[in-house]
Amino acid sequence: MGQKENSDSTVQKNAEKIILKKLSLMLGVPLKEPEKPIVLKCKLDGFHDSSRPICVEVFARQGKSLAGQKKKIMSDMCKLLLVEKKLGKPCMKVIAVSDTESVLFLQNSWMGVFAQEFGIDILCVDISDAQRSKIKNAQSKQKMTNVEL
Repeated sequence: MGQKENSDSTVQKNAEKIILKKLSLMLGVPLKEPEKPIVLKCKLDGFHDSSRPICVEVFARQGKSLAGQKKKIMSDMCKLLLVEKKLGKPCMKVIAVSDTESVLFLQNSWMGVFAQEFGIDILCVDISDAQRSKIKNAQSKQKMTNVEL
């Protein structure tokens, strides 16, 4: 059986759009998904082109991150660095989250040092309690589905 049925992330994708919209307001610039990848098959969640482009990856996780989510954050940080390199100019690189608990693992770890050393900002935006509940419910269902495999 494919992973597709077991990893329906519609709720998280909708939450990511909300987080990106709120981050746009926070930064005062429109952030949009680029129409085409800046690097082959490497699409950002949000981008604003300017003299100092803003490159954004959104992480909708609620609660403590597990090993797979930690790898995703590291992969997203690498993606931001690659895009900056390909653009050939310094960028504001952002991992946008809506729950600080999801990125607590970055504190006192080499992964947090990595983010600091490469100028990657971890920015938290506030979402509604209803949206948080939707994400938590979806995460819970995904966890149960994965256990059944």
